Amino acid sequence: MGFPSTDLLQVIYFLLPGFVAAWIFYGFTAHPRQSPFERVVEALIFTAFVQAATVCLQSLLLWAGRRFGSLGMWTEAGGFAVGVLLALPIGALAAAMSNGNAPHGWLPDWITRRTSLPSEWYAGFAKFPRFVYLRLKDGRTFYGWPVEWPDTSDSGHFLMTRCEWILADSTRVELPLIEAMLLPAELVETVEFELPQQQITAPAIRENQVSLREIHDAQHEAGVVSGVEARDDGKSSSTHQETRDGEEAPVPATKSDATDRSIGDERFEPTAPAADHDRREATRLPAPAAEDKSEPIVERGER
Repeated sequence: MGFPSTDLLQVIYFLLPGFVAAWIFYGFTAHPRQSPFERVVEALIFTAFVQAATVCLQSLLLWAGRRFGSLGMWTEAGGFAVGVLLALPIGALAAAMSNGNAPHGWLPDWITRRTSLPSEWYAGFAKFPRFVYLRLKDGRTFYGWPVEWPDTSDSGHFLMTRCEWILADSTRVELPLIEAMLLPAELVETVEFELPQQQITAPAIRENQVSLREIHDAQHEAGVVSGVEARDDGKSSSTHQETRDGEEAPVPATKSDATDRSIGDERFEPTAPAADHDRREATRLPAPAAEDKSEPIVERGER
């Protein structure tokens, strides 16, 4: 086995600060590792920044030595050590700018519309730090706060806290004894980001629940619910009956009547029952007047 040539050692010696900066950059970001050729190009770019910073620092130290007194001579070995030390903050600064979507976020759209983030998957979690709904491939829905998430959609795990399962009828099942849960990313089909708490209103909640029920009904009619073939026995399904003070319980509706649903504290009545109710009110006979059994008042002069 032959030893590397002197020229190769000089190239490695020259590019070593750039490789150190690139190592720091990839260690602090989610960018995938590039090919060997692209790594050499990146090391060259980082080396240019390191060399520029080294020259600036050298000039500053020489000026300080002439003005306040010299502490030693600037040698080639000292310049190499300074370059390696400067590569650490330069790589960390590049990683911070990439994670903060800079400089792409600072530039106008007519220059570039790309981002500094590694992928759309990572950009979604970086731009929307909030609760998420994880729609699993088997039909289940998981809700929680993502503390950590994988770099890609096909590997890694989600670290979730404040966990809840969302049933098919939009019922939430909390897990009070579970502090955190790991979910494999390969089981997740879609990720939905919840609105901020200050933007969540009652109409938005009702619309979301209606949409979820329509999706569930469509899956049920297709014959598949949560990955299991559903049986259509022809029986009607009754809606969730709730009573409040002074109100009657709603009449059970058929399965085809998708609009007759009880959501929250308000009820969406179907069109047909409302028309029947108006027709009954119009044909209802008025109640007979109460008979006046009181004696007539007779004045004294008429007896």
